[in-house]
Amino acid sequence: MSAGGEVSRAGHRGNRNTIVGLAVVLAGLALIIWAVSSDKPVEEQEPHVKYAATERQIQNAVRSYRLAHNGSLPVLDVPGDEDIVIKKTAGGTVTVQIIDVCALLSGGYLAEMPEGVADITGEDNDNCDGGCDCQPGAHYVWLADAIGLVYSVCLGDGCWEEMRDGYDGIWP
Repeated sequence: MSAGGEVSRAGHRGNRNTIVGLAVVLAGLALIIWAVSSDKPVEEQEPHVKYAATERQIQNAVRSYRLAHNGSLPVLDVPGDEDIVIKKTAGGTVTVQIIDVCALLSGGYLAEMPEGVADITGEDNDNCDGGCDCQPGAHYVWLADAIGLVYSVCLGDGCWEEMRDGYDGIWP
């Protein structure tokens, strides 16, 4: 208190400056995030972004399927395919099975065929051998491990390395 009984406000100026400075910094960060974020339609996004969107879509469908089917996975029953081993992006290997995308579609876990699901010539080698149509010209076969984690392998011309999980430099 000052001699006249007034409360000194000098100490509060520092708090006001701190709040104003913080607001300026937050506004600057918001501007940077806005400038960097992509509001492009999916068809104009980078290929690796489209890949990631398809991966999330299939992962969510597999998770929902497992919850509704007492832990069972939507995988194709392909003779001899119990031991498909692929290289994981983070290193090491994982044993997987081919996801039955047709079961995810017919069960309502996917609204439509996701982009990037390959139609591979032959039987028992792609996600649509369960009776639906995949995307001609696509390169990815989607797989699940024993606990339902989703992986993919790129097959065909343009792939960097076959039998390795993850985006492989080409889309779809």
